[in-house]
Parts: sequence; C-alpha cells; structure tokens
Amino acid sequence: MLDEEMTPKCGLVVVADDNVEILKTVAVALSEAFEVIALTSSTQAVRAVREKPEVRVVILDVRFDDDIDGLEALQMIHQSHPDLPVIIMTATHDSAEMRDAACSLGAFAFHSKPLNLSELVDDVTRAVAAK
Repeated sequence: MLDEEMTPKCGLVVVADDNVEILKTVAVALSEAFEVIALTSSTQAVRAVREKPEVRVVILDVRFDDDIDGLEALQMIHQSHPDLPVIIMTATHDSAEMRDAACSLGAFAFHSKPLNLSELVDDVTRAVAAK
C-alpha cells in the first residue's frame, strides 16, 4: 500500500466556510484525493485564486459573518477566472432560490447542508476532470 506522500493528488481545491467544523469535515473528505486550502473567509478564497494559478476548484459557503457572501465571491472569481469551477454550499432554508441564483451566476454545482460528502467529492472530481 502506498503511503500518502507517494499518492499523487488530483489538484488544488480551495474551500471556504466560516463554520470551522464544516470546513474541517470537507477538507478531510477531500484530502485523500486533492490538495486542500481551507479558509474561513470568502475574501481569502478570492485572494487564493488570484495568487495560485494551480487552483482547480473552489468550494464556497453562501453566508459569511463579516465578509462578502459566496455568490459575490463567485462573481469576483469568474471575472478573473471565468472557466474555474466553483461549487456553492449553503444551509439556508431558501435553498431552491439560492440554487437558481448560484446557477445563473455560473456555479458548477450546488450543495445544501447537511452535506452529502460523497456527492461533494464526486462533484469536485467531475469539476477537475472538466477543467
């Protein structure tokens, strides 16, 4: 069996959520196949995309305390990186409306919380393959 250092990663994924427990859970679920940068701010995620051209996928929560929301961050990312897949996740009760808004802004996928981690990993894998 190969150890983790010998297993090649499939690309760099930026994950941003101000809920540290969700952030850790998502990062751990992705870390077997991907390099992960876990951030607690959508502004940090936008900055990471600008500074790291190797980013293959971004996962953003919609709502952040004291920061721009995930949909605004999605728009900012697509201004400079229009082909970069961005996956949106939210715990809001109006998730159908949020899904429509995210899709109209070019989100690659949308996930409601509580997250199905298997589906999220599958979408990240599809996004990396599509890029």
